[in-house]
Amino acid sequence: MLSDFLAPHSHFSSRAYPEASQSHAPPRACCLHLDLSNILFKLAAIEAQGRGLPLTHNPNLRVPRTPESVLCKTTNDTLLSHYLNDPFFSEFDHIIINTLHCDYPENNRRIMLEQGRPLFNIHDKVLGTQVHSEVYACWQRNLRLLSPNAMFESRYHGGVVTIREIPVNAPRARMHWDDQDSDSTTL
Repeated sequence: MLSDFLAPHSHFSSRAYPEASQSHAPPRACCLHLDLSNILFKLAAIEAQGRGLPLTHNPNLRVPRTPESVLCKTTNDTLLSHYLNDPFFSEFDHIIINTLHCDYPENNRRIMLEQGRPLFNIHDKVLGTQVHSEVYACWQRNLRLLSPNAMFESRYHGGVVTIREIPVNAPRARMHWDDQDSDSTTL
């Protein structure tokens, strides 16, 4: 397990990173889990309002945001880029990104079993699929702001995780699974 290799208090969720950024020296290595839906539905809008981002009168920034407002690409890109440009992320010399893809039906099923509610609290499967797609698309449009040294994408389906490397130097490399190649690894 990755946490076995990291020092105590060196792994954070997206909700905890502001506390980590308050420390005088960030850990030498850390694992940061960014819950993209939580960031786009709540955290980024809260932080934007708290830092005076000039969108505070935008109805798309009401917290928590509505599923329909999360379909607004411009607002999402503004919020996520603002979030990823936090000085906390520039403290690290190397950033490796692994995006875990879980398709909407699988993710929705998992959330229903764990929490007794549908993913994003959306009961309409068409709207849920659209929001799910936009959350991943927004991440793809903005992840290069972190200037990653390496990028991987993992796909979870039916209890199997497949991992493949994404070229960092490829301009706007799209992450999709239509072109399975020999560089992918199944766990």
